[in-house]
Amino acid sequence: MRRLWSRASENADAGYGVLAADLQKLHGPFDTVRQIAVRREQAYLRKYLFSGRDAGACSLCGRVLPIELLVAAHIKRRSACSGVEKGDSKNVVPMCLLGCDALFERGYVWAEAAEICTVPPRNIAVELRPLLTELRGRTISLWTGRETYFGWHAARANSSSAQTS
Repeated sequence: MRRLWSRASENADAGYGVLAADLQKLHGPFDTVRQIAVRREQAYLRKYLFSGRDAGACSLCGRVLPIELLVAAHIKRRSACSGVEKGDSKNVVPMCLLGCDALFERGYVWAEAAEICTVPPRNIAVELRPLLTELRGRTISLWTGRETYFGWHAARANSSSAQTS
């Protein structure tokens, strides 16, 4: 892992000259104002999942973390949800920002019959293998009533590019 970090640092340092040149092309302040869409249901879903607590458990890895490190993650990709599904409490589970949310969202992990499945180790970067090994075979908390949404996600994950990379 240290070797990977060292290589990444060297690559970042090597690209500094390019970054400095690109930043010189910006005229005016670095910040700009944009109009963005806001997920209005998020506050209600977080209230449902965390109900005023200071900490909660990630439904994948099981770590108990401060709620600012947990998200109300949609099981079925939000962009594929109907309006009703976006606000369905059975379509969200707490996931941590320490990796589980990203791994789930990108199809590296999914759930079948309440058990976490992962991309086969031979198909992924060496650096991800320990994380996926830790998750593989764990029981999903909050499975009951969410089987349809997890099924939707599993079908997409099983055909995703994460497995063929």
